[in-house]
Amino acid sequence: MNTHERYLVQFVARSSPWLAPLPSGYFVARASIVHLDLPLIMAIVVGAIIELLGITSVHTWLWLTDWNINKRKSDPESPAVFAVFLGVIYLIATVGLTVVLEVVPYLALYAPAIFPILAVVGAVNLALIAQQQQRENALQRKRQERKRNSGYHPKIQTKPILVAQDRSTRVFSNHSNQYSLNSTREQKKLNVMDKMVDILVDTPQLSISNLARLVGHSRTTIYKYLDELEAAGRIQRNGNGTVVIQ
Repeated sequence: MNTHERYLVQFVARSSPWLAPLPSGYFVARASIVHLDLPLIMAIVVGAIIELLGITSVHTWLWLTDWNINKRKSDPESPAVFAVFLGVIYLIATVGLTVVLEVVPYLALYAPAIFPILAVVGAVNLALIAQQQQRENALQRKRQERKRNSGYHPKIQTKPILVAQDRSTRVFSNHSNQYSLNSTREQKKLNVMDKMVDILVDTPQLSISNLARLVGHSRTTIYKYLDELEAAGRIQRNGNGTVVIQ
């Protein structure tokens, strides 16, 4: 497969999920005209609403399920089962309008009751999305607060160097350059260690080899940094993995 074919396949793969609801939306709109005697514009709106609610419900379910799979034990669990229930309501509404009314036309008298239920489905979807965003924002705030309160970052103070008057400018400049280089190295080291802590928060049982690969350093360096982090009280290693101390 050449480059153009690969791009075409990727385009089809990304666009087809958005085109898939169109036939279902058409049949819902058609049923709304035939069985509910709705005008064309309102029937199109009904078809669009039902299909968009279906897409939203599936997206919310996948989002909440992914959170539950990857969350830490201390993180709250998301109510993914509610999103599944919303998806079931979408299926019932779609099948009811497109199939059931064709078989049992007199049920059209009760079909308008579906629309208030769909309004509730939309409201619950919004609530689930808002709650999930709050959970993720709270987790992000905890990580930032842990970095601020870790107390591990040492403050490097400048110590003036007294030298003879005739060589003061040149020697002081050399020491300043060396200090700047050491400060940069120290900051890079601290950044790597912070990255290690962030990774271990989510995956405490991660192996040393995988941790070294993720931060881009050798296993020897990772062992050294882990020793320093444990000595500073930021982590605790046990037989089952590495625990980050909050």
